[in-house]
Amino acid sequence: MTVRWAIAMTALCASSAAASPRPAIPPPPPSPPDPAAVEQASEANLDEPAGRSGFRLGAALGPATQLGFGIDESSGVGFGVSLRIGTSASPRLAWMVELAFTGYRAENNLGQATTNTSSLTVLGAQLHVRDSFWLRGGAGFATFSRRTETGPANRVFAGVGAVGGAGFDVLRRGSFAVSLEACATAAFYGSGTVLGGFGALGVMFY
Repeated sequence: MTVRWAIAMTALCASSAAASPRPAIPPPPPSPPDPAAVEQASEANLDEPAGRSGFRLGAALGPATQLGFGIDESSGVGFGVSLRIGTSASPRLAWMVELAFTGYRAENNLGQATTNTSSLTVLGAQLHVRDSFWLRGGAGFATFSRRTETGPANRVFAGVGAVGGAGFDVLRRGSFAVSLEACATAAFYGSGTVLGGFGALGVMFY
């Protein structure tokens, strides 16, 4: 009887153990993210300009205002020109050499038509803040040519200056872009200052 009772109790305990669910094994903690993968995912959301690499060539032309302080015959309304050449440092940044002019038509003391101009040759950069919107700036040498006087007063002033600009590409076809631009110039000479500004229609080959 005792042996039968022991066998019955053993069988009952075994069946109870089989019927009871085992506790779930907790999953292992997640591994930390790969830093390289995180960086690539964040860069994928950037608005990177495509196809901008290597050599760059650009030009812009539009109406301008030239204002002079301390130099006679240096103010007027006329035209502005920007010529640029450079190379890409990255999809967003390019190093540029720029030649910027502002000038206006006038008459000299003899009644002859002539043009007074302020020109700047600068070294700078152009940065694409967004795919179609960019900023540029540079500093370098400046000259102002006064041709509305006669004799010694008709002269060329030399100094230093800076150019700044912004633009928006309204049309892009491959490596060619058409933009609306704004440009500002500042030239400083020993006897005065000549400021200029113009809005322009520009083109750029990337």
